[in-house]
Amino acid sequence: YFNHVLDHYEVENGLIDRLTRDPRGYLLEPHTGRKIPLGTKAVDDYEIPLHQYHTILYFEKKHMETKCALGQIAERFDCAIMASEGYAVRAAKQLLQAAQRGQKMRVLCFHDADPAGYNIARTLSRSSGAHKFDIEIIDAGLHLEEALQMGLAVETFDRKKALPKHLELADLEREYFTGEARTVWGKHGQKTHWVNCRRVELDALSADPHRFLAWLEAVLKSF
Repeated sequence: YFNHVLDHYEVENGLIDRLTRDPRGYLLEPHTGRKIPLGTKAVDDYEIPLHQYHTILYFEKKHMETKCALGQIAERFDCAIMASEGYAVRAAKQLLQAAQRGQKMRVLCFHDADPAGYNIARTLSRSSGAHKFDIEIIDAGLHLEEALQMGLAVETFDRKKALPKHLELADLEREYFTGEARTVWGKHGQKTHWVNCRRVELDALSADPHRFLAWLEAVLKSF
């Protein structure tokens, strides 16, 4: 609640001087192995090295770093690996914007084939409250259609929130992600939940490291 109050205050009155937020996620440099926490102070102090990497890969899950390390993706493609826990924090967006302004870096976003994953890619380039960002993002997948073509495991899940209204979905994606509406009662009255929604997680692909690395390399070579 306090964070919500701060966000609302900054929207109305501007950024609060010397306000810092704890790290959530990290950026891993290629060649050096240096890990930069994605927190306000660490990102403010970080200087992007010249000619060390030209692409940043954003993963919505932290453990993808180990999968990439198996194929030496960072070193072979001169990519920094940025891993977070779901939606990007402001410090992550600040670093991405600085990278694009200073060295015209590419930013590729990798995510689950579900509404949250698609929305993570959509909002990665967007402003956060009083913070204004202008970042170009390549939505590199995983996308539902390609996941189904690869025969990856589909799982069901329930949603407590409606699909994001600004999310653009193909008919097949909307069919899988919508599910069945159910009326439930809680302490605040009647609500709608959606059950039997379907998705494919990036973990379904990375469970086979060799297949995941072949897919990732193909994606990187296509841009």
